[in-house]
Amino acid sequence: MKILVTAGGTSVPIDPVRRITNFAQGITGKLIAEEALKRNHSVTLLTSNPREVPLNSSGLTLRYFEFFQEYWQAMEELTRQGNFHAMALSAAVSDFSCTGIFSGPDGLTKIPPGEKACSSQNDLWIQLAKLPKILEQVRSPWGYNGLLVAFKLETMKDEPELQAMAEKSRVKTGADFMVANLLENARDCAWLGPIKGNYQKMQRNQLPGALLDLLESAKR
Repeated sequence: MKILVTAGGTSVPIDPVRRITNFAQGITGKLIAEEALKRNHSVTLLTSNPREVPLNSSGLTLRYFEFFQEYWQAMEELTRQGNFHAMALSAAVSDFSCTGIFSGPDGLTKIPPGEKACSSQNDLWIQLAKLPKILEQVRSPWGYNGLLVAFKLETMKDEPELQAMAEKSRVKTGADFMVANLLENARDCAWLGPIKGNYQKMQRNQLPGALLDLLESAKR
């Protein structure tokens, strides 16, 4: 199969020298890409972390991103032109962009766009605006018809609640499979589904193999 894997996290700028980002390191995506390469699939890895890439480069194409807009542009290009059989989109994508920085005692003085926020300010207010969901573009309008694996991270949820949220998101985005994670134990385990109508909890190191098994058995 020809597989696209995304990994790492996006950033959005606050000012010319500051940004908002997340803790994603791209390890899960790297491991999924490695497993796919071991099975002789062709892999494109779109990642924000050049330190977390498979050592085996045979059959591997690397693309990099840093900011949300770069990820969006790469995803649209690859989705429309890549002819992938499967996508595993494990990258942690920004939910909000910074639309303004404000200072002053009343928080109403807007710092001009492109100007660095002064560190001498006692308080700053950052205005955030919701970004569109890239995952919701993949099927339509970008026209992808292959296998799609989405990833969801939540906190402080019990297993039934996590699985219900994951399944709702899977259906909404048109994904075939979903990997659900809890921040509190994300290093140790994950939930993959639906498998025979349910989500299966597994050790983190089992996820790449189980995911590739699913994709291979469901190949269209």
